[in-house]
Amino acid sequence: MTHARNDIAVGVDPVINSVDDVTEGQWLRFKKIHYTNSSGIQGTYEAVTRTTTKISNKQNESAECIAIIDDRSVILVEQYRPALNRRTIEFPAGLTDGDESIEECALRELYEETGYSGIVVDVGPTTCLDSGVSDCTTRVVEIAVSSDDRRNQNPSPHPDKDEFIFQIYLVSLLELSEKIREFNNHGLMVDARVFSFAKGFSYGKSTK
Repeated sequence: MTHARNDIAVGVDPVINSVDDVTEGQWLRFKKIHYTNSSGIQGTYEAVTRTTTKISNKQNESAECIAIIDDRSVILVEQYRPALNRRTIEFPAGLTDGDESIEECALRELYEETGYSGIVVDVGPTTCLDSGVSDCTTRVVEIAVSSDDRRNQNPSPHPDKDEFIFQIYLVSLLELSEKIREFNNHGLMVDARVFSFAKGFSYGKSTK
């Protein structure tokens, strides 16, 4: 039986021997990673990476916006995702553009996708998105939005031409879990980060 540990495991990471680019599109590159594991066994792993990189040659990060209005409601976006051929429910999000900071990216994406403006109150660490498939990373940015702000009186999205945004939802934090079930019942696919946020919020309430 394996017991859970709270300390960081000590071990030998696999060694990357070489990386082959297989094919490349406008935004994504498919590659094969050849490695040797700690037992000396060689293997190949398939992965994708973004073609857009910063001047520092590091992978572009994305900002995941948790925008809270008046400490009561969270802003969610319904949009169509061609890769899924489904409409999804997500937080406003997007890649950093050029040399902009993660804070600037978050505020820009929030405005473009929802029309709302706010103030950044917290930025999380770099986290992985789908590490079994890609090296994409993101940072969660918490944004405080005030309904009294004149910029938020009549907000409307300003999406890019390749974004398919259908609706903006302002969901009460207290009703978020119930609203997620409603989204699912209507055939919308809820992003895992939205679901995890809702579960964390519910768990936090139950342990107080």
